[in-house]
Amino acid sequence: MPVPDALSATERLPVQGRQGWKIKEHLRFGAYQAHAIDRSWVRGGDVQILAYDGSKRKQYYTFVLREGQIDRWRVSCEAFLRRQALSTGVADVELKNRSELECRLFSLEDPSEEWLLALTERGERPLTGSLSKGSTKLEVQGTRALQQGTRADATTGYQVLDAGQPVGAVEVVNDGAVWLRDEARTDRRGVLPATLAVLLLLEDLRAHLPDEAL
Repeated sequence: MPVPDALSATERLPVQGRQGWKIKEHLRFGAYQAHAIDRSWVRGGDVQILAYDGSKRKQYYTFVLREGQIDRWRVSCEAFLRRQALSTGVADVELKNRSELECRLFSLEDPSEEWLLALTERGERPLTGSLSKGSTKLEVQGTRALQQGTRADATTGYQVLDAGQPVGAVEVVNDGAVWLRDEARTDRRGVLPATLAVLLLLEDLRAHLPDEAL
């Protein structure tokens, strides 16, 4: 993933823990660790009636984000995928291809602090949306760009913007990597690592569709 210019001088934090089985799953980057990860099986079903094909998939996952030796955040997420297509005999016409991710991020130090991450993806566009708390809203943008200037078939990463300026980014291909801007406002610094951990743990639900529906 190309690193935004505003983060180019920021330390790249490699991610550990994305490899192997999702048993006792954990992630580490810098001083942060996502642990106590609990994810449901991917649920859903498929419907085929004459020329109509429909699929739905859903997964829940929760985790706790630790900084050093202190648990800072508890996070709960729901990921959805809805796909509908119509076969005309000549080509498949896509009626709906939409993913959604909604997460609530709770501070374990201040029970009154709760953030909402709400992202949507339509068609071939990556997940995009917001991270908000009351009137405070940060933008979250996905990308399929590669460093060589080309585009990948899947999302390569995300960046979080505060008033249009990148304050955090995460690469979700390969082992993964994280960038956190030191100049981010103090009240954002805590929730940013938890948000980027959410995106590292997000599973591609399209991989659970029947082969002919991909």
